[in-house]
Amino acid sequence: MAIVGMVIFGAGEMVVSTRRFRSNAEGKIPTELFVWLRAIEFAFWFLIYVMVVPVVGYLLSTIVFCVLLTWRLGYRSKAYLMSGALTGFAVVFIFKTCLSVKIPGGQIYEYLPDGLRNFMILNF
Repeated sequence: MAIVGMVIFGAGEMVVSTRRFRSNAEGKIPTELFVWLRAIEFAFWFLIYVMVVPVVGYLLSTIVFCVLLTWRLGYRSKAYLMSGALTGFAVVFIFKTCLSVKIPGGQIYEYLPDGLRNFMILNF
């Protein structure tokens, strides 16, 4: 219920802020609007990630999304992309192996050989 209220009041604030800046004589799009749109964009990235995890698996989807978000934020050198991939791997390792958080394996794991499939489901 709190999320619904946040969405309603956030949308209301966005409408009010765009009206507030329409009187801008230069006709530029207000910077505040870009801040709101960027926040909405990253919410959609997260929703896509949540939908991809059950299909591809936690390990692969987390690494890919960390690299994609690193790229999206403008860090495009190989060092930054590798640090994004390593961060994704570290997150999966900490949550699945160290903290034993139970996250369902991806549907893609069904195509692996038995021993490897069991290892991937238990650890990644």
